[in-house]
Amino acid sequence: MMKYTIKHRTWYAYAEAAPVCHNMLHLAPRDTSRQVCAEYRRRIVPEPAFMTRRTDWFGNFVDYFSIEGSHNGLEVTSQSVVQVSPTPKLTPSDSLPWEGVVRLSTPEATAADLTIYQLTL
Repeated sequence: MMKYTIKHRTWYAYAEAAPVCHNMLHLAPRDTSRQVCAEYRRRIVPEPAFMTRRTDWFGNFVDYFSIEGSHNGLEVTSQSVVQVSPTPKLTPSDSLPWEGVVRLSTPEATAADLTIYQLTL
């Protein structure tokens, strides 16, 4: 298993003070069958007046925040520690044939079949 530390920093310096701002972050890693987020920290300056988290259709975390006071800049930093398992070796029999993929992506597909669409957006 590999262990990765991921650091991110975004900052803005405004020419004039901004009275308010609304933002969305897509920085928090999610757990998958091969990936575990062991640690996630984020820092926002100035401190948000409001913050909430939701999960998008793909299972990714989306953090929404607003700063509701005059500010001359914005800084967002995050740090994650992610543990990743090696990719299993695949053989052609582990995958659907092309004809099967086409059948799953037709208008007759059921809701369960539509998971294939997340790979096309």
